[in-house]
Amino acid sequence: MEWQRTFHTSRRRKKMYSGGDKPAYSGVAVYLDKDCINMVFEYDTVNDRIMSIRLKGTAHNLTIIQTYAPTTQASEEERELFYDCLQQTLDSVQKQDEILIMGDFNATVSKRISEKVCNTIGEYGIGTRN
Repeated sequence: MEWQRTFHTSRRRKKMYSGGDKPAYSGVAVYLDKDCINMVFEYDTVNDRIMSIRLKGTAHNLTIIQTYAPTTQASEEERELFYDCLQQTLDSVQKQDEILIMGDFNATVSKRISEKVCNTIGEYGIGTRN
C-alpha cells in the first residue's frame, strides 16, 4: 500500500510527513524502517503540526502522534488551536491502543526550581519556564 505524503529515503527507510506550505515554519515527520512500514494500517496528516500513524501490534496496536507545537511568539489563538487539535487527535485513538506522543512542544525549561523537577530538567535550563 502506498501512502500519501511519503517518500523513500533509502532502501531501508521511508519518511511519512505532514508539512505546511511555508518552508521552515512547521511540519512533522516520522521515519520508519522497512520492517515497520508493513505494520502501518492507518496514517493521518491531521495538519501541518500534527500527524498520527497506527501500527499493527501483537497484543495491542500502537498509535504514534508526532507534533510540532507553536512557539510562545505565536498568537494565543494559534496555540489554543494546536492543543485543541491535539486533544481531538488523542480522543480519536482507539481505547485499546498504546499511545506514543512525541515531538517538539517548544517548552521553555528554566534552571532548577525545586527538587521535584531536578531529575527532569537538570541544572542547564535558561530563562523562565512556560
